[in-house]
Amino acid sequence: MLYLVSQSILIRPEQREVLNLILNAAMHQTKSEGGAVLLFDSSRQGVVIAAAVGAWEPATRLANVMLERGIEEWIAEMDGPALYTDVEQHPLFNLVRPLYLEQPLLAANVNGVEMLLIPIKSEKETFGVLNIYRAGEAKLLSQSDLELLTILATQAGLAVKSRQHFSELEKGCISALRSVASFVESRSHYTRGHMERVAQLSEQLGSRIGLSEEELNTLRLAASLHDIGLIGVSEAILNMPGELAPIEWDMVRLHPIIGDEILSPLKFLSEVRYIIRHHHERLDGRGYPDGLVGDEITPSVRVLSLCDSYDAMTSPRPWRQAMSKEEAIAIIEGEKGTKFDPEIVDAFVDMLGE
Repeated sequence: MLYLVSQSILIRPEQREVLNLILNAAMHQTKSEGGAVLLFDSSRQGVVIAAAVGAWEPATRLANVMLERGIEEWIAEMDGPALYTDVEQHPLFNLVRPLYLEQPLLAANVNGVEMLLIPIKSEKETFGVLNIYRAGEAKLLSQSDLELLTILATQAGLAVKSRQHFSELEKGCISALRSVASFVESRSHYTRGHMERVAQLSEQLGSRIGLSEEELNTLRLAASLHDIGLIGVSEAILNMPGELAPIEWDMVRLHPIIGDEILSPLKFLSEVRYIIRHHHERLDGRGYPDGLVGDEITPSVRVLSLCDSYDAMTSPRPWRQAMSKEEAIAIIEGEKGTKFDPEIVDAFVDMLGE
Protein backbone atom coordinates (compact mmCIF):
# COMPACT_ATOMS: atom_id res chain seq x y z
CA MET A 1 0.00 0.00 0.00
CA LEU A 2 2.81 2.44 0.86
CA TYR A 3 4.45 1.62 -2.49
CA LEU A 4 1.24 2.51 -4.33
CA VAL A 5 0.96 5.78 -2.43
CA SER A 6 4.59 6.67 -3.15
CA GLN A 7 4.24 5.85 -6.84
CA SER A 8 1.03 7.88 -7.11
CA ILE A 9 2.92 10.98 -5.96
CA LEU A 10 5.48 10.45 -8.71
CA ILE A 11 3.12 9.73 -11.60
CA ARG A 12 -0.12 11.46 -10.62
CA PRO A 13 0.25 15.08 -9.53
CA GLU A 14 -3.54 15.47 -9.22
CA GLN A 15 -3.72 16.29 -5.53
CA ARG A 16 -7.24 15.09 -4.74
CA GLU A 17 -6.63 11.69 -6.33
CA VAL A 18 -3.43 11.11 -4.36
CA LEU A 19 -4.97 12.29 -1.09
CA ASN A 20 -7.98 10.02 -1.58
CA LEU A 21 -5.61 7.10 -2.03
CA ILE A 22 -3.77 8.02 1.17
CA LEU A 23 -7.03 8.42 3.10
CA ASN A 24 -8.36 5.07 1.88
CA ALA A 25 -5.09 3.40 2.86
CA ALA A 26 -5.37 4.86 6.36
CA MET A 27 -8.97 3.72 6.72
CA HIS A 28 -8.21 0.23 5.42
CA GLN A 29 -5.35 -0.25 7.87
CA THR A 30 -7.34 0.94 10.88
CA LYS A 31 -10.75 -0.42 9.82
CA SER A 32 -12.21 3.05 10.15
CA GLU A 33 -15.68 4.28 9.15
CA GLY A 34 -14.60 7.61 7.75
CA GLY A 35 -12.15 10.43 7.69
CA ALA A 36 -10.85 13.46 5.90
CA VAL A 37 -7.73 15.27 4.79
CA LEU A 38 -7.94 18.94 5.77
CA LEU A 39 -5.49 21.37 4.20
CA PHE A 40 -4.78 25.05 4.61
CA ASP A 41 -6.09 27.08 1.69
CA SER A 42 -3.63 28.94 -0.53
CA SER A 43 -3.79 32.08 1.63
CA ARG A 44 -3.48 30.07 4.87
CA GLN A 45 -6.47 32.02 6.19
CA GLY A 46 -8.66 28.94 6.50
CA VAL A 47 -8.91 25.19 5.96
CA VAL A 48 -10.48 23.25 3.09
CA ILE A 49 -11.62 19.64 2.81
CA ALA A 50 -9.25 18.10 0.24
CA ALA A 51 -10.44 14.48 0.52
CA ALA A 52 -13.18 12.82 2.56
CA VAL A 53 -15.09 9.61 3.25
CA GLY A 54 -18.07 9.08 5.55
CA ALA A 55 -19.49 12.00 7.52
CA TRP A 56 -17.13 14.42 5.83
CA GLU A 57 -17.85 13.27 2.28
CA PRO A 58 -21.05 15.28 1.52
CA ALA A 59 -19.19 18.50 2.26
CA THR A 60 -16.76 17.86 -0.60
CA ARG A 61 -19.58 18.23 -3.11
CA LEU A 62 -18.93 21.94 -2.73
CA ALA A 63 -15.60 23.02 -4.17
CA ASN A 64 -13.08 24.18 -1.57
CA VAL A 65 -15.40 24.15 1.43
CA MET A 66 -14.09 26.77 3.85
CA LEU A 67 -14.23 25.65 7.46
CA GLU A 68 -14.80 27.58 10.64
CA ARG A 69 -12.15 30.23 11.35
CA GLY A 70 -9.94 29.40 14.28
CA ILE A 71 -9.46 25.76 13.30
CA GLU A 72 -6.39 26.65 11.25
CA GLU A 73 -4.56 27.94 14.34
CA TRP A 74 -5.39 24.75 16.21
CA ILE A 75 -4.04 22.58 13.38
CA ALA A 76 -0.89 24.67 12.95
CA GLU A 77 -0.02 24.18 16.63
CA MET A 78 -0.25 20.36 16.49
CA ASP A 79 3.13 18.73 17.14
CA GLY A 80 2.04 15.09 16.91
CA PRO A 81 -0.94 12.70 16.74
CA ALA A 82 -3.97 13.61 18.83
CA LEU A 83 -6.41 10.85 19.83
CA TYR A 84 -9.94 11.61 21.05
CA THR A 85 -11.94 8.76 22.55
CA ASP A 86 -14.86 11.12 23.15
CA VAL A 87 -15.60 12.44 19.69
CA GLU A 88 -17.92 15.17 20.98
CA GLN A 89 -14.90 16.84 22.56
CA HIS A 90 -13.11 16.87 19.23
CA PRO A 91 -12.53 20.48 18.07
CA LEU A 92 -13.72 19.62 14.54
CA PHE A 93 -16.83 17.68 15.55
CA ASN A 94 -19.24 20.62 15.47
CA LEU A 95 -18.34 21.28 11.85
CA VAL A 96 -19.72 17.92 10.72
CA ARG A 97 -22.23 17.17 13.48
CA PRO A 98 -25.30 17.34 11.17
CA LEU A 99 -23.65 15.09 8.57
CA TYR A 100 -22.29 12.77 11.24
CA LEU A 101 -25.64 12.26 12.95
CA GLU A 102 -27.31 11.38 9.63
CA GLN A 103 -25.40 8.07 9.67
CA PRO A 104 -27.19 5.55 11.94
CA LEU A 105 -24.05 3.64 12.94
CA LEU A 106 -22.30 6.78 14.05
CA ALA A 107 -25.34 8.50 15.52
CA ALA A 108 -26.02 5.47 17.74
CA ASN A 109 -22.43 5.34 18.98
CA VAL A 110 -21.38 8.94 19.41
CA ASN A 111 -19.91 8.20 22.81
CA GLY A 112 -18.08 5.15 21.46
CA VAL A 113 -16.38 6.84 18.57
CA GLU A 114 -12.69 7.59 18.68
CA MET A 115 -11.10 10.11 16.38
CA LEU A 116 -7.45 10.53 15.53
CA LEU A 117 -5.73 13.54 14.00
CA ILE A 118 -2.20 13.44 12.63
CA PRO A 119 -0.57 16.63 11.35
CA ILE A 120 0.47 16.70 7.70
CA LYS A 121 3.74 18.54 7.71
CA SER A 122 7.27 18.85 6.46
CA GLU A 123 10.30 19.82 8.54
CA LYS A 124 9.43 23.50 8.29
CA GLU A 125 5.73 23.72 7.46
CA THR A 126 2.35 22.29 8.47
CA PHE A 127 0.02 21.70 5.52
CA GLY A 128 -3.05 20.33 7.31
CA VAL A 129 -4.26 17.25 9.15
CA LEU A 130 -5.20 13.63 8.43
CA ASN A 131 -8.36 12.79 10.38
CA ILE A 132 -10.00 9.36 10.82
CA TYR A 133 -12.74 8.05 13.11
CA ARG A 134 -13.98 4.62 14.16
CA ALA A 135 -17.23 3.60 15.83
CA GLY A 136 -17.43 0.78 18.35
CA GLU A 137 -16.46 -0.15 21.86
CA ALA A 138 -12.88 0.52 23.01
CA LYS A 139 -11.36 0.10 19.56
CA LEU A 140 -8.12 1.72 20.59
CA LEU A 141 -5.50 2.19 17.91
CA SER A 142 -2.30 0.21 18.29
CA GLN A 143 1.21 1.64 18.17
CA SER A 144 1.70 0.09 14.73
CA ASP A 145 -1.49 1.84 13.57
CA LEU A 146 -0.10 5.16 14.76
CA GLU A 147 3.23 4.55 13.06
CA LEU A 148 1.59 3.69 9.74
CA LEU A 149 -0.75 6.67 9.93
CA THR A 150 2.19 8.95 10.65
CA ILE A 151 3.94 7.57 7.56
CA LEU A 152 0.80 8.13 5.48
CA ALA A 153 0.51 11.69 6.79
CA THR A 154 4.11 12.23 5.71
CA GLN A 155 3.21 10.90 2.26
CA ALA A 156 0.29 13.33 2.18
CA GLY A 157 2.71 16.16 2.94
CA LEU A 158 4.91 15.06 0.04
CA ALA A 159 1.84 15.00 -2.21
CA VAL A 160 0.91 18.55 -1.23
CA LYS A 161 4.46 19.77 -1.71
CA SER A 162 4.68 17.96 -5.04
CA ARG A 163 1.42 19.53 -6.19
CA GLN A 164 2.66 22.98 -5.20
CA HIS A 165 5.84 22.36 -7.18
CA PHE A 166 3.86 21.18 -10.21
CA SER A 167 1.62 24.24 -9.92
CA GLU A 168 4.59 26.61 -10.02
CA LEU A 169 6.05 24.79 -13.01
CA GLU A 170 2.70 24.84 -14.79
CA LYS A 171 2.25 28.56 -14.13
CA GLY A 172 5.73 29.21 -15.50
CA CYS A 173 5.03 27.19 -18.64
CA ILE A 174 1.72 28.93 -19.26
CA SER A 175 3.31 32.34 -18.72
CA ALA A 176 6.00 31.47 -21.27
CA LEU A 177 3.37 30.32 -23.77
CA ARG A 178 1.41 33.54 -23.33
CA SER A 179 4.60 35.47 -24.08
CA VAL A 180 5.06 33.48 -27.28
CA ALA A 181 1.42 34.13 -28.22
CA SER A 182 1.91 37.87 -27.66
CA PHE A 183 5.01 37.79 -29.85
CA VAL A 184 3.05 35.99 -32.58
CA GLU A 185 0.37 38.70 -32.56
CA SER A 186 2.97 41.47 -32.58
CA ARG A 187 4.17 40.30 -35.98
CA SER A 188 1.00 41.64 -37.62
CA HIS A 189 -1.01 44.62 -36.43
CA TYR A 190 -4.07 42.96 -37.98
CA THR A 191 -4.06 40.19 -35.38
CA ARG A 192 -3.09 42.12 -32.23
CA GLY A 193 -5.52 41.38 -29.40
CA HIS A 194 -7.31 38.70 -31.43
CA MET A 195 -6.56 35.75 -29.14
CA GLU A 196 -7.57 37.58 -25.97
CA ARG A 197 -10.82 38.81 -27.54
CA VAL A 198 -11.60 35.28 -28.69
CA ALA A 199 -10.79 33.97 -25.20
CA GLN A 200 -13.28 36.38 -23.62
CA LEU A 201 -16.01 35.52 -26.13
CA SER A 202 -15.35 31.79 -25.77
CA GLU A 203 -15.57 31.91 -22.00
CA GLN A 204 -18.86 33.81 -22.14
CA LEU A 205 -20.35 31.49 -24.74
CA GLY A 206 -19.04 28.37 -23.03
CA SER A 207 -20.67 29.45 -19.79
CA ARG A 208 -23.91 30.14 -21.63
CA ILE A 209 -24.10 26.62 -23.08
CA GLY A 210 -23.37 25.03 -19.70
CA LEU A 211 -19.71 24.04 -19.77
CA SER A 212 -18.29 23.19 -16.35
CA GLU A 213 -15.86 25.48 -14.56
CA GLU A 214 -12.99 23.14 -15.41
CA GLU A 215 -14.02 23.06 -19.07
CA LEU A 216 -14.27 26.86 -19.12
CA ASN A 217 -10.78 27.23 -17.66
CA THR A 218 -9.38 24.87 -20.28
CA LEU A 219 -11.30 26.59 -23.06
CA ARG A 220 -10.18 30.05 -22.05
CA LEU A 221 -6.53 29.00 -21.95
CA ALA A 222 -6.82 27.22 -25.30
CA ALA A 223 -8.52 30.25 -26.85
CA SER A 224 -5.83 32.60 -25.54
CA LEU A 225 -3.20 30.43 -27.26
CA HIS A 226 -5.13 29.09 -30.25
CA ASP A 227 -3.06 30.84 -32.94
CA ILE A 228 0.33 30.27 -31.31
CA GLY A 229 1.20 28.03 -34.25
CA LEU A 230 1.30 31.09 -36.51
CA ILE A 231 4.85 31.49 -35.25
CA GLY A 232 5.68 29.03 -38.03
CA VAL A 233 4.18 31.31 -40.70
CA SER A 234 6.28 34.11 -42.19
CA GLU A 235 5.48 37.75 -41.48
CA ALA A 236 5.27 38.33 -45.23
CA ILE A 237 2.32 35.96 -45.45
CA LEU A 238 0.66 37.30 -42.30
CA ASN A 239 0.81 40.84 -43.71
CA MET A 240 0.13 39.99 -47.36
CA PRO A 241 -1.89 42.94 -48.76
CA GLY A 242 -3.94 40.79 -51.13
CA GLU A 243 -5.56 37.38 -51.21
CA LEU A 244 -3.19 34.53 -50.42
CA ALA A 245 -2.08 32.09 -53.10
CA PRO A 246 -3.05 28.41 -52.59
CA ILE A 247 0.47 27.47 -51.44
CA GLU A 248 0.40 30.33 -48.94
CA TRP A 249 -2.96 29.18 -47.61
CA ASP A 250 -1.50 25.70 -47.19
CA MET A 251 1.22 27.19 -45.00
CA VAL A 252 -1.33 29.08 -42.90
CA ARG A 253 -3.40 25.91 -42.47
CA LEU A 254 -0.45 24.27 -40.77
CA HIS A 255 -0.74 26.54 -37.74
CA PRO A 256 -3.08 24.29 -35.69
CA ILE A 257 -0.60 21.42 -36.10
CA ILE A 258 2.34 23.65 -35.21
CA GLY A 259 0.48 24.89 -32.12
CA ASP A 260 -0.23 21.30 -31.10
CA GLU A 261 3.45 20.42 -31.52
CA ILE A 262 4.61 23.42 -29.47
CA LEU A 263 2.50 22.25 -26.52
CA SER A 264 3.19 18.52 -27.00
CA PRO A 265 5.90 18.24 -24.29
CA LEU A 266 3.47 19.63 -21.70
CA LYS A 267 1.33 16.65 -20.71
CA PHE A 268 -0.82 18.71 -18.35
CA LEU A 269 -2.04 20.72 -21.36
CA SER A 270 -3.30 17.73 -23.37
CA GLU A 271 -6.89 19.02 -23.46
CA VAL A 272 -5.71 22.50 -24.41
CA ARG A 273 -3.65 20.97 -27.22
CA TYR A 274 -6.71 19.11 -28.52
CA ILE A 275 -8.77 22.29 -28.72
CA ILE A 276 -5.97 24.23 -30.40
CA ARG A 277 -5.37 21.49 -32.97
CA HIS A 278 -9.03 21.28 -33.96
CA HIS A 279 -10.29 24.87 -33.82
CA HIS A 280 -10.60 24.97 -37.63
CA GLU A 281 -12.62 21.76 -37.97
CA ARG A 282 -16.16 21.89 -39.39
CA LEU A 283 -19.26 19.85 -38.61
CA ASP A 284 -19.46 18.69 -42.23
CA GLY A 285 -15.92 17.29 -42.17
CA ARG A 286 -14.43 19.87 -44.54
CA GLY A 287 -12.30 21.52 -41.89
CA TYR A 288 -8.63 21.00 -41.10
CA PRO A 289 -6.22 19.51 -40.13
CA ASP A 290 -7.94 16.17 -39.44
CA GLY A 291 -11.33 16.50 -41.14
CA LEU A 292 -13.32 15.67 -38.00
CA VAL A 293 -17.07 15.23 -38.48
CA GLY A 294 -20.08 15.93 -36.26
CA ASP A 295 -19.81 14.42 -32.79
CA GLU A 296 -16.06 13.99 -33.21
CA ILE A 297 -15.85 17.73 -32.53
CA THR A 298 -16.20 18.57 -28.83
CA PRO A 299 -18.39 21.42 -27.54
CA SER A 300 -15.31 23.42 -26.50
CA VAL A 301 -13.87 23.17 -30.00
CA ARG A 302 -17.22 24.22 -31.50
CA VAL A 303 -17.35 27.27 -29.25
CA LEU A 304 -13.81 28.35 -30.09
CA SER A 305 -14.35 27.80 -33.81
CA LEU A 306 -17.36 30.12 -33.82
CA CYS A 307 -15.80 32.84 -31.66
CA ASP A 308 -12.58 32.74 -33.67
CA SER A 309 -14.48 33.12 -36.94
CA TYR A 310 -16.63 35.96 -35.61
CA ASP A 311 -13.66 37.98 -34.35
CA ALA A 312 -11.78 37.40 -37.60
CA MET A 313 -14.77 38.63 -39.61
CA THR A 314 -15.27 41.75 -37.51
CA SER A 315 -11.57 42.66 -37.58
CA PRO A 316 -9.76 44.19 -40.57
CA ARG A 317 -7.45 42.09 -42.69
CA PRO A 318 -4.83 43.25 -45.24
CA TRP A 319 -7.19 42.46 -48.12
CA ARG A 320 -10.53 43.68 -46.66
CA GLN A 321 -12.24 45.97 -44.19
CA ALA A 322 -13.77 44.71 -40.97
CA MET A 323 -17.33 43.42 -41.33
CA SER A 324 -20.14 44.80 -39.22
CA LYS A 325 -21.61 42.66 -36.47
CA GLU A 326 -24.74 42.18 -38.55
CA GLU A 327 -22.78 41.04 -41.61
CA ALA A 328 -20.77 38.55 -39.57
CA ILE A 329 -23.89 37.13 -37.90
CA ALA A 330 -25.57 36.72 -41.29
CA ILE A 331 -22.62 34.66 -42.57
CA ILE A 332 -22.54 32.57 -39.40
CA GLU A 333 -26.29 31.94 -39.58
CA GLY A 334 -25.83 30.80 -43.17
CA GLU A 335 -23.29 28.18 -42.07
CA LYS A 336 -25.38 26.61 -39.31
CA GLY A 337 -25.19 22.85 -39.54
CA THR A 338 -22.30 22.85 -42.01
CA LYS A 339 -19.48 24.74 -40.35
CA PHE A 340 -21.05 25.70 -37.02
CA ASP A 341 -23.20 23.96 -34.42
CA PRO A 342 -26.77 25.34 -34.78
CA GLU A 343 -27.47 25.40 -31.03
CA ILE A 344 -24.19 27.16 -30.30
CA VAL A 345 -24.91 29.68 -33.07
CA ASP A 346 -28.30 30.44 -31.52
CA ALA A 347 -26.74 30.88 -28.08
CA PHE A 348 -24.05 33.14 -29.54
CA VAL A 349 -26.53 35.35 -31.38
CA ASP A 350 -28.64 35.66 -28.23
CA MET A 351 -25.52 36.57 -26.25
CA LEU A 352 -24.54 39.31 -28.70
CA GLY A 353 -28.08 40.67 -28.63
CA GLU A 354 -28.09 41.27 -24.89
